[in-house]
Amino acid sequence: FCTPCLHPPHYDEKPHKPSVDTALLARVSGSIESFVSDSASDEIRAGHFLADQRTRTDYIETFPNLKIVTRDKPHATRRNLSRGWAADSFLHDVAQRFVFGADSPAKMIQFSQVFRGWFAAAIQQLEPDMSAVKAHAHVQNLGFAAHRFDSAAKPLSRMVLFFFPLLQTMLRLATERSDEKGKAALSFLEWLNPERALQVAMLADCAAENLELTRLTDFEGFPTDELPMNLAAFRDRIRALFTGNDPGCLRVGFTRHMLRLLDRGFLINLPGREMRIKELRKPSQLLTTACLCRMSNWVRLTEATLLAEFPDFEVVQVFSAFALHPGAGSQHGGHCLRTSQISRLQNAFGCCDNEAESQLQ
Repeated sequence: FCTPCLHPPHYDEKPHKPSVDTALLARVSGSIESFVSDSASDEIRAGHFLADQRTRTDYIETFPNLKIVTRDKPHATRRNLSRGWAADSFLHDVAQRFVFGADSPAKMIQFSQVFRGWFAAAIQQLEPDMSAVKAHAHVQNLGFAAHRFDSAAKPLSRMVLFFFPLLQTMLRLATERSDEKGKAALSFLEWLNPERALQVAMLADCAAENLELTRLTDFEGFPTDELPMNLAAFRDRIRALFTGNDPGCLRVGFTRHMLRLLDRGFLINLPGREMRIKELRKPSQLLTTACLCRMSNWVRLTEATLLAEFPDFEVVQVFSAFALHPGAGSQHGGHCLRTSQISRLQNAFGCCDNEAESQLQ
């Protein structure tokens, strides 16, 4: 960027020897004050090197005014799902069979115009008392995007909201198709049971909560001083949903809707040489407790992930000293902690005490 005519196009031989514009290089290097990476260890290390925050003595080019080395927050929030679900074999299996697997319903419906038509027709024929929302006429698939893990919220939520149309589509696919897609649909119906249906609804609840956090941190105008408060609010919500003696997911959200559907019960006539009838009904208290225990473990893993991805020693975290929320001061340690935060900001930005106090007032 700072070397004009470094690689001119369509020249067999360079017309002249390019040289670095040292004035431009110094201006650009001196204007960089923050470094944001996606949490890869080599990128974080490179950022600390560029900020001259290292113990090695060998010469490395640095940015003289680089003050903040931090991680990309939207990327960090997505790891709440990817790490937590992968740590539990049951949650991982449910997520793969419903959404991420090669022959999952989400992918089969997403990538086939015929299957999308079947699914859309089944949605329009859904009885009002079996739907929690009014389906838009343009809803034809599960909204899956493989390149973004946080996109799991949309297919999971649509699977729960339109659970009966999903079963109709898979049953029709298993009945009318004898190819690999038909076998995959039949395998999915044979694998499905009340416990897995309830578990996928809980995954939809946690994915929806995590998506709200991702959208919040991905907003360009997000107030940095409110980040610790919003992280604490996210932790409180997932604890209220999946832990304690009275988990909130059993009373609200996608889990409550799935329980209402399973309370009615489903009879599925599986195709094949022999008649096989499968029943999906409300899971027992033992199965419900097992699903909640898995989600409780996910909450613990997510809290540990938040501590790793949003460490309190980051400079970005201490901007909460400027939060104007009524409960911000008492929630994060009161006057003593705020004084410590201001001191850390002074060290990071090279401000003297008088400047910091005047700006705070």
